[in-house]
Amino acid sequence: MTIISVGFINNLDDLLRAEPDLVAQKIKELVIMGGVNNDNFNLVRHNLVDVSENIIENWPTPIVFSQEGSSILTGDNLQYAPEENPVREAFFRFLGNEFNSRSSWDEIAVLYGVRGLSSYFNEITSGTGSLLNGYVWQIEPGFRSYLSNRLSNPSYVRIIEELMDQLPIGVHFNISAYSGWLPFSVEFDASISNVGGNRSIQQYLWDFGDNSTGEGEKVSHIYNAIGSFNVQLSTIDNFGDSLNTSKMIGVFDPIFSSIEYYGNANNYERIDENLWSSQIDKDDLRYYLGGNERTTEKALPGFCFIKDSTFSDFTLNMTVRTGEDLSQNRYADYSIIFGYVDEENYNYILMKHTTSCIVNVSNGQSINLYWTSQKGLPDEEYNQVTLSLHGDQLTVLVDSTVFLTSKNTRLSAVGKIGFGSKSYSVFFDDIQILRTVTSVGMDLPKTLPSQIKLWQNYPNPFNPTTTIRFDLSQKSSVALFIFDIIGRKIRTIMKGKRAAGSHEIVWDGLDDTDLSVPSGVYFAQLQIGDIVKTIKLNLIR
Repeated sequence: MTIISVGFINNLDDLLRAEPDLVAQKIKELVIMGGVNNDNFNLVRHNLVDVSENIIENWPTPIVFSQEGSSILTGDNLQYAPEENPVREAFFRFLGNEFNSRSSWDEIAVLYGVRGLSSYFNEITSGTGSLLNGYVWQIEPGFRSYLSNRLSNPSYVRIIEELMDQLPIGVHFNISAYSGWLPFSVEFDASISNVGGNRSIQQYLWDFGDNSTGEGEKVSHIYNAIGSFNVQLSTIDNFGDSLNTSKMIGVFDPIFSSIEYYGNANNYERIDENLWSSQIDKDDLRYYLGGNERTTEKALPGFCFIKDSTFSDFTLNMTVRTGEDLSQNRYADYSIIFGYVDEENYNYILMKHTTSCIVNVSNGQSINLYWTSQKGLPDEEYNQVTLSLHGDQLTVLVDSTVFLTSKNTRLSAVGKIGFGSKSYSVFFDDIQILRTVTSVGMDLPKTLPSQIKLWQNYPNPFNPTTTIRFDLSQKSSVALFIFDIIGRKIRTIMKGKRAAGSHEIVWDGLDDTDLSVPSGVYFAQLQIGDIVKTIKLNLIR
């Protein structure tokens, strides 16, 4: 066999001292990623000079030193590699949860160790090598040598990145979406499976986890129940051998807001349905309006209305942040529509990063009722927005500060309430509507909770996600932690202020380092001042 050493060589030194005859019998070649002359980084930094001398002096079979790769930068391409690729995950974690390039010393050593000289390298078989302790050895053909690169740096980058992009041999599949609202339609594609060699897959057998099955390389399935579903794929190749793998899918009631009032997405009529989704943002599910192109044939594309309800006097509360980079796009905006009768008659307030205004649309004609140079989008963080209409008096607060007030008889119309943007991506959350005049077509919203309560998570047991719900009787500073069975804090799910009402947060079964925790019993602990409430969670993987 060939041994490739790209890290500490203490273990090889131990092997050589303990079993020199075994090394001579079994090891064809040792490839060391390190310099031939005074390798400060690998040898001196890790106190390996004397260890290196023993290996170079006494290793009984050929040693080849691979010492070039600092200017061959690879790895940023892995952001496009399949998530199952272990090299992708290794680079992502090593580089601080980012996809960046790094020097390819290790990869060059492995390339030679696996493929040999081929057309990639020249082998230098003359001269001497040296260590900082004064030890000098002779470069000899077939015994001690080192490599020099034959190709250009871009050629090595292409070769290495093509190899790193590959999936390991095994069964793999892509999913169109890992979570969604009822009814949830999902497409599965197993064409990326790789069984290697002279094998080929003859059958793809699917178990969707909801007592339904399917067959084929590419299949689709509709989930009609909520829960976490373990999707399993088994393949049978031309030798009759089987491989299998699985992934989890979450299907949810369409709840996007942590406050109950009209939080169910079934209560909303979304124009350009494909633009809207529920996404995790700030450790919470948020209602997200995508920034891709709107359908121009539809009235008010990119907007969402509270359906089956018309309001006169009301107060709307929500938290909003833009998905745009305001330093690059000063035109980012969102709008709140009220008094909506039809596409020809409504009012709206346009909140922009540069200016804001109130507009009345009557019989398709727009009239600007109020204009301000204040920024409706002051930053890229979440802002609390309160819009109150009483009679013909409109008041808007941003982060509890009066943003504008306007009095105009054109604003007093009864109609639907909506929100959205004609062009930009926006997150909406904590949408709450209170009114002083009864609306038509919908039950009155629930009253605020009378006490602090931490509800049992659901589902429980769970894998891999579960929802934790808690009630607040008033706006409070809240912390929610996960502890393991021996009392160690493993995850901080949230810390910060939350409004009065009911809140839901999803725990994804990860710890604070974003690693999956094993099956077992865990505890969710809600801390509000001196009040501490705890529930037990059961994770089954």
